[in-house]
Amino acid sequence: MPLRLRRAADQYPRARWEPSNDNLVIVSGKTVVGSLKKVTGGTAGDRWSITAVLVDPDESQRIGWAATREDAQQQFAEAWRA
Repeated sequence: MPLRLRRAADQYPRARWEPSNDNLVIVSGKTVVGSLKKVTGGTAGDRWSITAVLVDPDESQRIGWAATREDAQQQFAEAWRA
């Protein structure tokens, strides 16, 4: 099943989060399997947090970081396929 990105605010409307392209969930079918969130500021500057919620932590990283959203998407997809 293909992976799709959705705004977290669209996936969880009852949370009443502000719609943003900087807070995304990754969906396979109807199941949320991860998230990507832009973290701004700090000593590392802007970067993307990567969280996989349904990946075995012994087989791949559950949490990672990337400089761009595209890199974060690629890293998640590789972990998902592994």
